[in-house]
Amino acid sequence: MNAIIYLLQVSACMAIFYGFYYFMLNRLTFFTINRYYLLFTLILSFVIPLLTIPVHNEYVPVIQQSVMVYEFQKFPVHTVTTTPRAAATLTHTINWPQVLKLVYLLVAIALFVHLLIVLTGFFIKLKYRKINRIGRVHILHGNKNLPNGSFLNYIFLNDDELSHDELQQIIAHEMLHVKLLHSIDRIIAKIVQILLWFNPFVYLYARSIEENHEFEVDREIARSTNKNNYAELLLHLSVAKQGMLYHNFSTVPLKKRIAMLFDKPSSKVKRVVYIFVIPVIVISCLAFAKFKNDHANTPVPKADEQFKAWRKTDDYKKKWKLQSGISGKIVTVKVKNIIKDAKTGKQTGFMITHHGNNYILNTGYGQAKELDSLIRPGEEIKLKAFSAGFSAESAEIHVSAGEIFKNNKMVFQRAEEVPIPQLPFSTEPNKVNYAEGQITHIEKYPNGKWKSAVLEEVNGYRFNLNFNANVPDLDIADGDHVRLRFVNEIKSGDKQYIVNDWVSLTNNENRFGRKNPDLFYKFYTNTLIKTSQPYAFVQKAAKDTARFTIIPGLRKLGNNPLVLIDGKEYPADILYQISYTCIKETTTGGMNMGIKQYGSKATDGFVDIKTKHGTITYLTQADKENVININKENLAKEAQALKDQFYARIPLKNLDGTYYDKIVIRWPSGVGASDIIPTNAKVGLVIDGHLYSENDFKKLLPMVIPALKPKANVGTPVHGGFPGVDVKGYDFVFELTTKPGINTMASHFTDDTAWPANSTMSMIAMNMNAKN
Repeated sequence: MNAIIYLLQVSACMAIFYGFYYFMLNRLTFFTINRYYLLFTLILSFVIPLLTIPVHNEYVPVIQQSVMVYEFQKFPVHTVTTTPRAAATLTHTINWPQVLKLVYLLVAIALFVHLLIVLTGFFIKLKYRKINRIGRVHILHGNKNLPNGSFLNYIFLNDDELSHDELQQIIAHEMLHVKLLHSIDRIIAKIVQILLWFNPFVYLYARSIEENHEFEVDREIARSTNKNNYAELLLHLSVAKQGMLYHNFSTVPLKKRIAMLFDKPSSKVKRVVYIFVIPVIVISCLAFAKFKNDHANTPVPKADEQFKAWRKTDDYKKKWKLQSGISGKIVTVKVKNIIKDAKTGKQTGFMITHHGNNYILNTGYGQAKELDSLIRPGEEIKLKAFSAGFSAESAEIHVSAGEIFKNNKMVFQRAEEVPIPQLPFSTEPNKVNYAEGQITHIEKYPNGKWKSAVLEEVNGYRFNLNFNANVPDLDIADGDHVRLRFVNEIKSGDKQYIVNDWVSLTNNENRFGRKNPDLFYKFYTNTLIKTSQPYAFVQKAAKDTARFTIIPGLRKLGNNPLVLIDGKEYPADILYQISYTCIKETTTGGMNMGIKQYGSKATDGFVDIKTKHGTITYLTQADKENVININKENLAKEAQALKDQFYARIPLKNLDGTYYDKIVIRWPSGVGASDIIPTNAKVGLVIDGHLYSENDFKKLLPMVIPALKPKANVGTPVHGGFPGVDVKGYDFVFELTTKPGINTMASHFTDDTAWPANSTMSMIAMNMNAKN
C-alpha cells in the first residue's frame, strides 16, 4: 500500500508541474529552457515524496505522565460450546490493494519486456546493415522500415525520392538531435511511462518533450537555411510514422511546427515567468514531502528511571501492599460517596473503604457504568477486583470491578469474567442475530444522528455499523456495553462484519432499547409464544433482583406490554414478581397481534397468563436461586454433552423438576442448530432427500462431519419444509446435504449401517466395503 501511495503522490506532483508548463510556458519560444524544465520536473516528481524536511521548533521539556501500576486478576480460560446459526458470510473476499498491486506490476512488466524486445530487435538489425560514418555518428541508408530519424548516435535515411539538398537538410537536422542528446530525454520519458503507465500526465510530458526537441532543432536549422524550403520539406515528409524511442524527422503536428518556425521569438523579458517555478516546487514539497521535528531525537528524561527511583520509596511500598490486599480476592467494602468529574459533573466512580483504607471504584467507562444504578452510598457490598492500580500522584488505589455481590447475590459481572464465546454472534428463532460488546468509534451526521459505529466483542470480532440519516436518537455513549440485533450481515474480513440492517440496539439487555422502525416490526410484531412448561431460561437479568423474570419472550416486547392474568389486567411490573410455581400457561404476543385482539392498549404487545388455581404467588429468593442453579446445571450438561460431538440429545431440567430434551447438531467450525423437544419425541434427519433415524445418524464417525453441510429446513414436519420426503411419525426433523467430493471420505463411515438404496450414504458405505 505504501508503494501505491508513493506512485500516486508522484503522479500528483507531475500533474502540478505539467499544469504550470501548459498554462505558463507552452507558448514561449525558450525551447531549451522548456526542455530542461520538463526533464527536471519529471525527475523531481519522484524525489519530492521521498524528502524529509526538518522543522525547527523551540524545544519545550516534556512533562512526564504519571506512571500507573496495575495488577490484573488472572482468570482461567473457559471453553464455551454454543450452537447458534453461523453468520451468512461472503464466501470470497477481494483484497483490492493486492489486486491493484498485481495489475500494476503485470502491466509495468509487460511494457518493460516490450521495450527490451524493441531495443534488442533494433540492435540486431544494425548488424546486417551497411553503415557510413561521419565522425562518431553512424548513418544507415535505404532503410524503408525505419523512416528518416535518429536514435542515440544513429541516423536513418530513407533516401527514396529525396534530392541531395533535402538529404543534407535531414542529416543536419538529425545531427543536431544527436549532438543535443535528445535520445537520453526520450529514454528517461519512456522509463517513466513504464513506471507510471496509469498516469495520463506522463504521456503529455513525453509529447511535450518531443515537441520541444523538434522546435529546438527547427529553430537552429532555420537560422542557416531558407525557412520556406525547410517548411516544404516538412510538408513533403509529414506522412512519417511514429517511432517508439527514436526521433522521426516529421512526427510532431506539422501545423504547430511550421507555426513555431515562423513565430516571432518571445521577448527575453518573459523569462521572468520561470521564477514562478520556485513557488510551484515549494507548494509540491509542502503537499507531498515529509516533515520531521528537529527535536525528535532530543533526549528526554526516561520515565523508567523515575519509576525505579519511586519503587524504592515508602509511598510505593505502602500502595503496593494495599493493592495486593484487594487484587484477586472477594472482599467486603463499604460505599462512602459518589465521585464526579470536576468539569463535566458526570459520575466517574465511588469512594469505597476496606479495612479503613480508601479505594476508588471506577465506573466512568464501558460496562462499569452499569454500577452507577446498582450500588448506592452507605451500602456494604462484596467486591472481586478485575484490576487495581496506583500512581505517585493519587493517594487512593483505583479499582475496576470484576464481580459485585449484594446480599450474597451477584448483581454485576464483568464481560471478561464470563466465558468468552467462540462464535461472532447468536441467532434467535426468528433468524435475527444478536451480539454483545462495547460500542466505539461513533460518527454522526450534521444533524447529530448516528452515521456509523463499531461494536467490539471480547472475542476479537468487530461489527462495523452503518445508519441512515433518519435513524432514531440513540441514547448510548461511546464505550457503553450494548446488545445489537441485526440481519443480513456481510463478512468483510477476518473477524470483521459489516451491518447495514440493524434491528435494535440497547445498553439494557432486558429491553430492546432503540428499534429500527423499518425492520424491527417485521420480526417481532407477530410474535406469539405459548408455553405450559416452566423452562429454566438462561437470562442475564437474573443478576438484577429488581428485574428478575421467568416469562419467556418478554424481552421481545415493548416497555409496557398489556398483562392479563386469568383475564384481569395487571401492571407490567408484576411480570418481574410472579412465581413460576403458580403459572399453568403463558401466551406472549407482539404489537400487531396485540392490537388486533386488545386494541391500542396492547401497542407494546401482551402477556396472557393462566394460573393453576386462580391464585397469584410471587417469586421468593429461593425461587430465584432455583432458576439460577438449574440454569447452571443445564449449561454444564450442554457443555459436557457437546464436547467433541457432532450430534447430542441432552436431557435438561424444568423449573418444576420435570425434564425435556434439547437436540443439537454442531460442526467443528461452531455452526449448528438446536431446538427443545419433549423427552419422548422422535427425531429424524434428512440428508440429500433421504430420511434417516436418529440411531442410524449416530453411526457417522467424527471425521465425516466436515463433508456435510446444513440446509435451511429445521423444524417439525407440520412446517411442510421437506418436499418429497415422508416424515410421517417424526416429531422433529433436521435437514442436511453432502458437499461435492464426499466419496473421498467413505472410509470414515461404519460398515453396518442400513442406508436406503441408491442414496449417497449407501454409495459411501459400498465404497468403504469395497476398500475392505
